[in-house]
Amino acid sequence: MTVHLLNMASEGITGVHVAYDSRKHRVHLLNLNDEADRDIRDMIQLIQPLILQKLFKHTENPGVNIEWVLYSPNGCIFRYDEGAFVPLQPQHPDLYGAFVKKLNLLTQCSKLAIHKR
Repeated sequence: MTVHLLNMASEGITGVHVAYDSRKHRVHLLNLNDEADRDIRDMIQLIQPLILQKLFKHTENPGVNIEWVLYSPNGCIFRYDEGAFVPLQPQHPDLYGAFVKKLNLLTQCSKLAIHKR
């Protein structure tokens, strides 16, 4: 896996980590925002053109089929395909291992925080 990490803060997108697998043409989006109104599924159509611009210097079709994988702070993982969100299991081979580990850590920490209350 050849991964390029993108910083989207200059585009006004904070709390979202972006990794692009250039060999498989797959964009991984890890949302670290725990606010309900900042769900990655609500933001995807807004940030797709920004990511394409950053990767390919334009927002038109880059000439390859880009796959989008979304990691939500609640532990859910989805493939975004033509407006549909398809749930994926954490063991799915298309996932970016570093994001799965971080997501698992976040969900475990939130469970601990709930139990401490």
